[in-house]
Amino acid sequence: MGVRDPLHAPGRPGWTCLACGDGWPCVQRKEQIRELTAGDQVLMSIYMRTYLGDACVDLSHLAVEQVKERLMGWVTPCPL
Repeated sequence: MGVRDPLHAPGRPGWTCLACGDGWPCVQRKEQIRELTAGDQVLMSIYMRTYLGDACVDLSHLAVEQVKERLMGWVTPCPL
């Protein structure tokens, strides 16, 4: 992630990206997170889970599973 890259942060309460306006996490933020965590899926899961509680409150019109899928579904699970 370069110095000039905008931070694609979530805009609350609608959870749209402040930089590009897409639903958060947007494609760009997912790439930033992959770079930040060096692709470590455990770290990506932990990082995204920190947003889950706030997202569930803000997006209460959606089922919890929908919010979880939106925030966590793009992180490939680690094989056991």
